[in-house]
Amino acid sequence: MDGPYTDEECYGPEAKEFLTDLLPKGTEVYIHQDISNKDRNGRFLRHIFIVDEETEDVYLLSEVLVLGGFAKAREYPPDDLYADILEEAQEIADREDTGLWDECAA
Repeated sequence: MDGPYTDEECYGPEAKEFLTDLLPKGTEVYIHQDISNKDRNGRFLRHIFIVDEETEDVYLLSEVLVLGGFAKAREYPPDDLYADILEEAQEIADREDTGLWDECAA
């Protein structure tokens, strides 16, 4: 929400708050590049992984966001390494009316 290429959308403030709580400044994350390095606006394209400190389980951040109804799955070929995972997460969130699927005219 804080940048030159963003517009506030329905459930955006909730998503920002969720991310801020989940990943406070200084949180260690792991990144993975798909195919492209940057998008047409010069932003780096990376998949972000987080680790649950208690269980040491690793999670794809975008999947967490989509499952929680904080984001929609988007596919931008050729960068579609996790597209199937995100599409399935969106189907679950939509079916269960989670987050934006309940609050917004998605």
